[in-house]
Amino acid sequence: MSRKSHPTRSLSPERLLSLAFIVLLLTALSACGSVPAGTEAAPAAGEAAVAEQAAQTEAAGPPRSVAFPALTVSNTTGADVCELYISLSTSTSWGSSLINAPLTAGAGLAVEDIPAGTYDAMAMDCAGETVDEQFGVSLGDSPAVWEIGNVVYPGGVMAGSTEPQSPPPAPASPPAGGSFSPASNGFSFPNYGGEYPAGNLTIQALWNVYGDAVCASGSGASCVPTPQAQAYMAQLNSDMNGGHCAGFSLLAMRLYTGDENPATLEGGVGSAYGLTQSVPVMQRIAQEFTWQYTEEAYAGTVNGTPAEIIQKLQANGFPADIGIYSDQGGHAVTAYAVEDRGGGIFYIWVYDNNWPGEEKFIEVNVNANTWTYSLAALNPTEDSGPWTGNASTFSLNFIPYQVYQQQPSCSFCAASASSDVRLARPATGGLNYAGTTLMIAARGASVRATNSAGQSTGMVQGQSVNEITGSRVLRVRGLLYNDNEVLIVPNDEQVQVNFEPVTSKPVEDGSVRLISEQFSADVQNLNFGGTPESPAPSPDGQFPDSISVDPEQRSLQINTESPQSPQIAVGFEQNGSYYSSTLVGGELGPGQSLDLSANPETGQMQITGEGLTDSSFGMVMNRINPDGTTDTFATDSLPVASDGSVALDYEAWSGEGPMTIETPEGTEELEDKGVGSVISMLDDPGQGVELMNQIGTYLDPEDAQGALEALQGMGASDEEMGESLGALDGLSQEELAQLGEELGFSSEELNSLLSDDTDGGDAETDGAGADTDGGSDDAGGGDADTDGGSDDTDGGGDDIGGGDTDGGGDSGGSDDAGGGGDDSGGGDDPGGGDE
Repeated sequence: MSRKSHPTRSLSPERLLSLAFIVLLLTALSACGSVPAGTEAAPAAGEAAVAEQAAQTEAAGPPRSVAFPALTVSNTTGADVCELYISLSTSTSWGSSLINAPLTAGAGLAVEDIPAGTYDAMAMDCAGETVDEQFGVSLGDSPAVWEIGNVVYPGGVMAGSTEPQSPPPAPASPPAGGSFSPASNGFSFPNYGGEYPAGNLTIQALWNVYGDAVCASGSGASCVPTPQAQAYMAQLNSDMNGGHCAGFSLLAMRLYTGDENPATLEGGVGSAYGLTQSVPVMQRIAQEFTWQYTEEAYAGTVNGTPAEIIQKLQANGFPADIGIYSDQGGHAVTAYAVEDRGGGIFYIWVYDNNWPGEEKFIEVNVNANTWTYSLAALNPTEDSGPWTGNASTFSLNFIPYQVYQQQPSCSFCAASASSDVRLARPATGGLNYAGTTLMIAARGASVRATNSAGQSTGMVQGQSVNEITGSRVLRVRGLLYNDNEVLIVPNDEQVQVNFEPVTSKPVEDGSVRLISEQFSADVQNLNFGGTPESPAPSPDGQFPDSISVDPEQRSLQINTESPQSPQIAVGFEQNGSYYSSTLVGGELGPGQSLDLSANPETGQMQITGEGLTDSSFGMVMNRINPDGTTDTFATDSLPVASDGSVALDYEAWSGEGPMTIETPEGTEELEDKGVGSVISMLDDPGQGVELMNQIGTYLDPEDAQGALEALQGMGASDEEMGESLGALDGLSQEELAQLGEELGFSSEELNSLLSDDTDGGDAETDGAGADTDGGSDDAGGGDADTDGGSDDTDGGGDDIGGGDTDGGGDSGGSDDAGGGGDDSGGGDDPGGGDE
């Protein structure tokens, strides 16, 4: 709902263009954001229009004296935009629409000679629905890009600033002596976000890092992920939507040192810069991104004041993985030299993956004990203003490359699981954190975990604290604002997790994942203060809603004072089989709670509601058997009585037919109705896609067909159908082809749905181009990635009808062995010294 009215004041065409520039947003963007797509140019605004705008308010300021596009507007919504509104933030009215004709999907316009000011903006589709709405946006004297329905890349003056920022003058070249060069050892393509799903982290890549410990059954290409591994992949892929900078930085170092050969990623390529943005390369970058979550990377992070970092970096040598942090997020760059500029000024020369082929530097003033990086822009094409830090922020750190040459331990894997990891170099570390910690990560909110002793780790009143012994706060490089913190806490006691929304707007589709060896929980569709009925946060900034988890007891409890419709997937192991159970359709209100627990003694899952009205939930339960087969039970009528409970005999279930349940009224048999029945009870196809992402890897062709037919019946878009098909990474290419035929898709249509090449193909996600060397990228990797792509379904589309793409998928990752890197940034957490 807009907070401004809509008068019907008419505007001249010149005025329409002069105002279009105002649609600049300072939305939360990753430091590792992607490059905006090009747009069509429109005429510059006329002098009269500029004068009219300037007369509205003194805040607008004088027009620029130089002409360049002040704003390029691009419609990336996939639908026509029929109304575009803009007004000064001081106004109570939107005014009339700024366009007389639809701005079609993919079209754009550009304007020049625009004064500075602070504005609000809104775009609506041709059905009158709001597709983008932004408030309090500052415009400076630099170009800016608005991708309607996606992101805005601001330039020039940042919020609260009065002068445009510009980078310090750089010398012609870094000091001689180093052999690393961004133009040779960096990548030719820039960092990107989540626009290439085919390049996401896959179970094959995760197996390359951690080995059989991530598998409920199988190994390598035949690995069926544990529910914990599945939740871990989902979280990291969500994190990488903000950028892949940590993966870029680490893979560049591996290629530079010779620990990885570019020819194993793309046949015939002799340098990192020669690699293309193909599926195998992107999947390998995603694989390296995982390292920043490991205990080894956290333990190996070198922290200190800016002056100490210079000393330690010089003593350590190069290359090194640099982490820089601000209130806008975290970013990773590769350091390859330090230059003494005199007068206490040092330059750390870096390869910044946002700027392919260019030499950049971080300036450190050892006398003032400060650091500045003027080109850590939210988007590579804009200088958003410098990132800075001092001796008290702990916002500059690094990880020596040697840290990434050891075997990483897996905190979410069973301590007794096999660690048959295929490495191209020997393991040197002795740490083993398997099965001892709980990872907590959220989207849309910062989190705070509090144990039974009242000690907290996470965000408290906007500050990062760590009071729980054995806990860590990891700041992920590649996420935005406070959303970039991941908590690692001991898993031997119950903790309560509270939330602090991180944006000025309520979050209605947030999520929390809690992952340990014994138990995992993936809670989607959370409302972090998303409606007027939601209560205000308490004085410590936390909303009263909470999630309590006890990994050892395999239990989860949601307590709410806000309207909630959570979608909950829990995973656990029972006598050699793994179970993934997803609950949907429940409605929670103020003062109500929902408990889920899987009792290892009785083999029953108990679901209890407190304060609920009698409810009927939907549930899908997947069982992964030791022989690799999977069984699926689904119902749209699981009864949960008011202030009562239901217990499901999951372990006694035969794998087909009904499941025995116990209710307050007695024992009964619950019919298996198929996954499609559960999807059909959801409100929209988007929720169905979320469910498919949680359960798709465990579905057989019959269950998958029922689910996809239900999505079709709900009117799912091609994009939603493609994402759901992509979630079926447990199916072979032949099974996907047959499934597509049953659903009425031609092989060409199915390939298109699965290719995920939404950006025009430059990422070569369409298959053949993506893995032109096919199996060659496994060279040296052995069987570890022989069918690569198939398990990540990037694949899917590329391979249907052309099995040659197998191989490329895992990018030969096996040999990199999990490279790691995770800078875990943890160390940089302000207020935590080594946090």
